[in-house]
Amino acid sequence: MKVSNLLVVSLLIGVMVGLTIIYTLPSSTSYSVVNYGGNGISRLRESYEALVITDLSTSRDISLQDKAYLIIRSDNVTLSEAEDLLRLVNEGGYVIFSGSRGAIESLSQYMRLNLTVTGSVIYDMIYNGGDRFHPLGFSNNCNCTLITYMPYYVITSEIDVVVYSSNFSYVDLNGNGYMDIEEPSGLFPLGVSLSFGAGRLILIFSPQVFTNELFEANKNFIDCLISGRKLVIDQSEIKRDFIEYLRLIAITYEATYPALIFLVSLLCVVAYYVLKEK
Repeated sequence: MKVSNLLVVSLLIGVMVGLTIIYTLPSSTSYSVVNYGGNGISRLRESYEALVITDLSTSRDISLQDKAYLIIRSDNVTLSEAEDLLRLVNEGGYVIFSGSRGAIESLSQYMRLNLTVTGSVIYDMIYNGGDRFHPLGFSNNCNCTLITYMPYYVITSEIDVVVYSSNFSYVDLNGNGYMDIEEPSGLFPLGVSLSFGAGRLILIFSPQVFTNELFEANKNFIDCLISGRKLVIDQSEIKRDFIEYLRLIAITYEATYPALIFLVSLLCVVAYYVLKEK
């Protein structure tokens, strides 16, 4: 075999081995459907046999009827993402949105929501899921409780609240993690529901509600939120992580076939060079 051909074959084999390693190594990316750790949402995808999309704009090609869209963001929402989300809801979509404080705040600004996201966190020393960092939420709409993790203190007005904290919860204004005399206590919103056009937007102020770690404890609440609809999980943010996106395309409907074609083509090329030089 010529040296040049050997280099090409070695390169292709290296690429295939690299892709194989990427697919097989466990993910640690928060809120990823291929992350089976505590901060992933693989159990959510598997339990509801959810459809996964990697571009919110592709929702145009999916019937909105009997669908529940779940969008979780670690980064701030961009203007284009907010516009896609607003279009989806206005056209009759049912959207559940959660994420970081910045994600909730940026979405609120773009969509001009009647709420204020503060820099404080809600704790509960009495009603919690094991410690004060995991306040229990109470949903009258769903007639159930749920476990949150360090939910953000969001000031709302004239908005339908779907989840409240307990009367013993408090807002940690000074950030020391403990309750001080000057800090407010009582019922605080942990999730709200807003009507837009023909659709509805649900905001949950603690994204950990949907993670593998808390999935079993919160399944009744999640069941109520979805209410028999087909779950569609948006993983647009994952595309910014190249390695995670490569893992994701193995289960994403719009990218599975191109990925398979790519891998098969590589195999064919390698086989061609090996057989040609024999």
